Amino acid sequence: MRKAIVPIISVILIFSLFPLPVYSSQEYTVILPFVFDQRIIDINDDLVMTEDENGTNYIYTTEGIPVKLEPYDMASLENGYIKIRPKGCLQWTVCRKDGSRVFEECYDDVIVTDQNIAFVGIGNWRPPGNFFGQYGAIDLLTGEILISPSNSNLQMSADGKYIVDNAYSSVRVFDLNGNEVTDTVDYIAVHSYKNGYYGVRSTKTVWWTAKEHSAFRYCMISSATC
Repeated sequence: MRKAIVPIISVILIFSLFPLPVYSSQEYTVILPFVFDQRIIDINDDLVMTEDENGTNYIYTTEGIPVKLEPYDMASLENGYIKIRPKGCLQWTVCRKDGSRVFEECYDDVIVTDQNIAFVGIGNWRPPGNFFGQYGAIDLLTGEILISPSNSNLQMSADGKYIVDNAYSSVRVFDLNGNEVTDTVDYIAVHSYKNGYYGVRSTKTVWWTAKEHSAFRYCMISSATC
């Protein structure tokens, strides 16, 4: 019996020194059902951007269909659309997944939101990367201009329900059809914080507050009535 104990102890010591590999039981989903020759540099919605060894970019759908675009100098994927700077142009436009332009015009700045709306800016860039100009809004489903480029700081509200001209000294609110509804809104959430608070601006006083659900927690201007 004593002789049998020695091999058993040896086996135990071997497994303690060289433990078996641990395999995860987590299931994985294959997002791309094909293989690229180039390295993948971005995946956005159902679009993929790759880059070859010469730095040339290519864009595909996640089904592996190449997107044929007009010649361009720069491109990026934003919320399911392709933003390009056409060859020889310093301005930007937006293309669909079939490669066609959503709108023919090019703008100095374009921001594609997750609400099928693009904010387009006309103005100038100044170091270190600040844009000075006027913004408008375009419906990316129809290509129609919702708001003409006449607002200084256009953005989507934190809850995605409104378009806001969050200027330094004023607040204007538009619905997603481009109609101004400032007079019907008392305050608008313009920022979202990780702790569950919203950064809120009053459309009447232009003062800032912080809001959680339906109750104001504090006012950033302590003497103000929020």
